[in-house]
Amino acid sequence: MVEAFANAAACERGQRVSIQRRRAGSLRYRTFKRVRIARRGVFGLRVRPRRTYVYRARLSGTGRCLGAVSNRKRVTVVRRSRR
Repeated sequence: MVEAFANAAACERGQRVSIQRRRAGSLRYRTFKRVRIARRGVFGLRVRPRRTYVYRARLSGTGRCLGAVSNRKRVTVVRRSRR
């Protein structure tokens, strides 16, 4: 969950969200996708990662909205065993 509302009505719709990820063990996040916040103030993204990453969402500040960064979420990829 990300909350970055100086003016909630103005910030919820249409703002760009950078989806960032980093490899486990690294400290640097890299933006790999940008999405827009929908009408109801939500955004989503479907990803099929091939390796373990730590993800977060980042909203840049504007004149009407404060910038914010979400909590981190680790997605662990387990290799399938080949038969």
